Amino acid sequence: MYKFFIGLILILAFKSPIKAQKITYADYDRKDSRLSSFEIIGKTGPNFLVFKFFRNQGKITAFNYDMQVVKTTECDFFPSNEDVFNVDFVNYADKAILVYQYQKKNIVYCAAANVDSNGVIIGSPTIIDTTKINFFASNKIYDFVKSDNKQHLAVVKVQRKNNNSQLCLVRFSPLLIPLSKEIYRIKKTEDSYALKEYGLNNKGNFACLFSDNKLNNNDIIDNASILTKQNNTNAFELETLKLPEIYIEDLRLKADNNNDRWIMSSFYSDSKRGNIEGLYIYSLPTNVGDSIFFIKHQFSNNLKKDIRGEASTKAALNDFLQRNLIIKKDGSIIISSESYYTRGGRTNIGAFNNGLGDNRNPNFNNSNLWQQDFYNFNNANFYAFQPFGNNNVFSGVRSHADNVVVTCYTPKGDLSWSQVINKNQFEDETENFISYNTFLINGQMLYFFNKNDQNNWLINVHSISPDGAYSRLPTLRSLDKGYNFIIRLAKQVNNKTIIVPCKYRNFICFAKIEY
Repeated sequence: MYKFFIGLILILAFKSPIKAQKITYADYDRKDSRLSSFEIIGKTGPNFLVFKFFRNQGKITAFNYDMQVVKTTECDFFPSNEDVFNVDFVNYADKAILVYQYQKKNIVYCAAANVDSNGVIIGSPTIIDTTKINFFASNKIYDFVKSDNKQHLAVVKVQRKNNNSQLCLVRFSPLLIPLSKEIYRIKKTEDSYALKEYGLNNKGNFACLFSDNKLNNNDIIDNASILTKQNNTNAFELETLKLPEIYIEDLRLKADNNNDRWIMSSFYSDSKRGNIEGLYIYSLPTNVGDSIFFIKHQFSNNLKKDIRGEASTKAALNDFLQRNLIIKKDGSIIISSESYYTRGGRTNIGAFNNGLGDNRNPNFNNSNLWQQDFYNFNNANFYAFQPFGNNNVFSGVRSHADNVVVTCYTPKGDLSWSQVINKNQFEDETENFISYNTFLINGQMLYFFNKNDQNNWLINVHSISPDGAYSRLPTLRSLDKGYNFIIRLAKQVNNKTIIVPCKYRNFICFAKIEY
């Protein structure tokens, strides 16, 4: 009997490689309003950097290993009399780069600055590019894009002049040295297309998606293309995606750096107003002449029954959004999707409303879905800039974030395995504590999400291994009373450390989770 218990203890000890976690809280700053925008920049040198923005004033707070404030530095290099917007970040081992935009009269400036591990500026800001706009034009000109290895940086803008449109790719180095300005003149036959999902791979090759707007319905696409340009070449290449008599939505793009290709994925339906049937995956090698593959994977009825929630089996996928795409070294593709929608009141009708009944939540309708930047904590009484895109949510709206489906495909697109994480979350008039976040810890994919327990949000953790083995881990310990984690806005800063924003009373503070 003694040997039996010893053996059982050893089995349980080695069943999961995930060790117990430690949570360290930082003190809250009374100067930080609940309405402040913020970004967890990452680990720079020995410190963790967090950017905060409120009323056109930016500051960077550096926390040490014990989450004590080392230094708070005002971003005094921001122009004092101009509106600053769209701040993006690149974090390195010894510094971070801030890429920001501002407008002065009718000129929009895109600038960048280096800061050290304390958030103090290094040198002077650099003007990356400028654009002259007319009085009625939007000043949100530039989209920032970076490669996974952070060695290739660029901003993209699309301009229309005299009924002619062009895409301009402005490259610069991690030393903020301008490198090139590359222009693609958009043909009039392509002028009805919307551009989205810009990407750079680790070789500096560029790609973006064109989706057809001729249907005058942003959520349905019956014709799409990918525009690519290899680094150090002059020619742009436009490749039409092969859509086998299907309609696609929510088209996403990601670089597969290990296998030198671009991966695109989307939910699809067989008819213009039909129910979502499954996922469409398209692979385009960066080398001309290599083979292209595309597949459409129809979800089985059994899987639909597992994820349908309150919907019918046929409509089970209609509220699902792609949330994460992970590409393994061997080229296998893991896609996580979540049921996310709103009911009641008045909401924007975004890319996920196709006339099927409920408004699909517009929060994820932007090109930065895969990298969640420039966050904003939302007060229930004030709605401004949302973490996942510009949208308006009005009184009486209930936001839902329900089941998650995770599917893994072989490098050629065949289904390898699937798992379902069951959850049921909702919030009235805010979306701060619902949805989930994914972290890679000790070779496992950990799915964190809040569960409401007597008006307190408790963190649930579910684990999926690379081969699809599923397990539910214990609820996070050391959750101090009064702290609620805004888990969807957390960021993993190294192999075993996560920085997560928290709400404490009426303030935002931050905590460190270590495994």
